[in-house]
Amino acid sequence: MTARAAGRLRIPTPVATAARICESDAAAACALRELTGDDGDPFVLASYSTLESAERMQGFEDAEEALALIDKGPAATNEELARLNELLDSQQNNAYFATHLMGQLPPDKLLLFLGDIYDAEGAGADDRRAAIVGDVGENLGIVLGRASQSGHAGTDAIQPDMVAAWEDDMAALGGQRIILSDGRQGPYRFQLMSNIMGSGEYSTHYLTNYHDALVSWEQEMSPPGSAWNRTAACTPPSPETTSGSIR
Repeated sequence: MTARAAGRLRIPTPVATAARICESDAAAACALRELTGDDGDPFVLASYSTLESAERMQGFEDAEEALALIDKGPAATNEELARLNELLDSQQNNAYFATHLMGQLPPDKLLLFLGDIYDAEGAGADDRRAAIVGDVGENLGIVLGRASQSGHAGTDAIQPDMVAAWEDDMAALGGQRIILSDGRQGPYRFQLMSNIMGSGEYSTHYLTNYHDALVSWEQEMSPPGSAWNRTAACTPPSPETTSGSIR
């Protein structure tokens, strides 16, 4: 499994520094827009007092819009998926956006959405939709990684208990097949989640639990690891070998 663990020492680069500056600028712009009055009035009473509270409010609002688009599932239009991708991309460094999205998007709901849109992509979708779907998966991986790291950073406002529970549920459910919205049997949950994890940076807690559960599941396949082969992926582990293997 390839994913970058939290806690690695990094020296800030000009690109990373510029990204943080852009993030602060975005929060400032949001605050100024909220201060601008209607009908030419120059300012109105502030609804928040700091850039952090502006970032939190914008993160919550954008996460709610993203969740409404995710609820559309495979029926989402190209334009709606593009809007979802825009929200994920613009808020990928906002821990409040990331954790609110994670809190309202339990593993089963996330993986059903991914299974549905990836399935539609593979059924003769046009090139534009395939590109959008790929970008949505990549940005979801980044955003969920942000939530994972933020939940273990010791900040009470980031809901550490929710994040840890979400991570544990994802690891525990990985060896099960997803049932798509049309009732067909889809990929294993590990296959869907692993597909987006490469773009994000996740907590050591999550990576450890996910790795252990994934390796255990792979060894139960016949032959071991065969789930990553499209043909063999349709053959689940035998009941006698899966009983009690992933908690």
